[in-house]
Amino acid sequence: MKQFVRVVLTGTFAWGLLALSPYAISPAQALPPPSPEIHLNSHKIQIVHNAFVFDLVCVAIQGLSCGSDVLNMTLNITNDGDDDGNPCDDNGDDDLLESGLDIEVYSGTCASKGTEVFDYDVEPFVEHDIGSFSYGTFFGSNGDGTVAAKISEILPTTPGTCGTWSFNLQATGLDLSLIQPLNPIALYLNDEDDDGGGGTEGSGGPVCIDISDAQVGNAIVKPHQGLHHARRR
Repeated sequence: MKQFVRVVLTGTFAWGLLALSPYAISPAQALPPPSPEIHLNSHKIQIVHNAFVFDLVCVAIQGLSCGSDVLNMTLNITNDGDDDGNPCDDNGDDDLLESGLDIEVYSGTCASKGTEVFDYDVEPFVEHDIGSFSYGTFFGSNGDGTVAAKISEILPTTPGTCGTWSFNLQATGLDLSLIQPLNPIALYLNDEDDDGGGGTEGSGGPVCIDISDAQVGNAIVKPHQGLHHARRR
């Protein structure tokens, strides 16, 4: 009888351990991804394919990556800034007018990134102030092409954010042959303190936005205007 009681008690204790085991060791839970600082409110992106023009100097420097395509974009962007009660911080790293905007464009999607076709850190802007309104302009070289941009502050600033801006860019001399009609684009945006995608300041990285409605097409070729000779009477 004593041996039977011992077996029963041992079995009951084992079942108790099994029942409590999920509470004794909690499984590791994945943390939710950080909320991005940069938000793309609206956009218009245009890819213009031009006929390739053979440039011996460019080919000698860059190889067959030389191109004559054009990238145009108009973006409306809000930067929430750092979540520390001072969205724009003392250095202005989250103020896109003050510290610029880093842009990368890839073929494919954020989940399946393809080839990089454009990468440029647009800064510094030349700032212009008209009363309480501010805007900045930028012009720089990019290989055999150029990058021109304008950024305008949109007032009033939404409470709890560093600001909202209208951003326009045109980049020339690109090879955008991998971007074809109906093909998706992965657009990466980042600020000066490298946390546009959220996370730790200085290492959070850019935010990525899938673009599925870019306007892609060939440039309109103007008809050749020949010489007009006066008709003799």
